Amino acid sequence: MDDAINDPEKLATIFNILSAEARVRIIKLLKDDALCVGALATRLEISQGAVSQRLRILRDADLVIPEKRGYFTHYRLNEKNAG
Repeated sequence: MDDAINDPEKLATIFNILSAEARVRIIKLLKDDALCVGALATRLEISQGAVSQRLRILRDADLVIPEKRGYFTHYRLNEKNAG
């Protein structure tokens, strides 16, 4: 995040990404624990497809990191960029 603070364009991008309530809620949930799409969908009460779309945006911005665990991919907060 330090790099983003020094780069107005990156900072604006992060603010734009976090302007959506569902993405902020995902970040908040991932702050405490790594979760898979299904667990996030249940907690957020939205479809897995909707969660996946939002995670893609967060992943592209390097705010979350996917971790393959068996058949599932769990996502965790990228503390370097979102912490």
